[in-house]
Amino acid sequence: MTAFREDFENQMNQGNFSGANAVLLDMQKADSKSQIFLESQGRYLVRRRDYTLAREALKQCLTAFPKSKSCLVDLASTELQIGTKEEQAEAIRQCLSVVPNDPQCRNMSGINLINSGNYNEAIKVYEELLKDNGNYGFRFDNGMLNWQMALALDGVGRSDEALEHFEQSCRQSFSEACKKLEELSGGAFE
Repeated sequence: MTAFREDFENQMNQGNFSGANAVLLDMQKADSKSQIFLESQGRYLVRRRDYTLAREALKQCLTAFPKSKSCLVDLASTELQIGTKEEQAEAIRQCLSVVPNDPQCRNMSGINLINSGNYNEAIKVYEELLKDNGNYGFRFDNGMLNWQMALALDGVGRSDEALEHFEQSCRQSFSEACKKLEELSGGAFE
């Protein structure tokens, strides 16, 4: 199943949904109850933005594998898209209870706090994320983190600080987009 997962992730990273779906079908034939299949199925549906089916698949995965980080993160992301405030908060709480230092869970917690009007708590989350950025196995988009921080600061009337973070967000997002474009184009774009 590990080879299936690698092939699936490669297909997803290339944006080849039909290829990823073919790998999913092979996984399903091999073992439809495996953790790898259930996690991959949930991830596929989230990336396809089929949130209703994703929610069902992710809950099925979590019933069988309650500590699945992948499913917890994807369910929290799904609930932020289609869930009620209570469902969002519960999915994020569940995610943080299993992987409390996961940057994705913490970021979603910050988004949820902003959406709920708890700006001061969101500021604390984004101060930590911005301070810790670079210490993770992957890099967050600094522009997005600064954008979320700016929204939280603006929510408590700290307009000057919010403006600084909005400006940083714009500069960093453009810079990171250019780096990604250069990387994806194999250096053809400079």
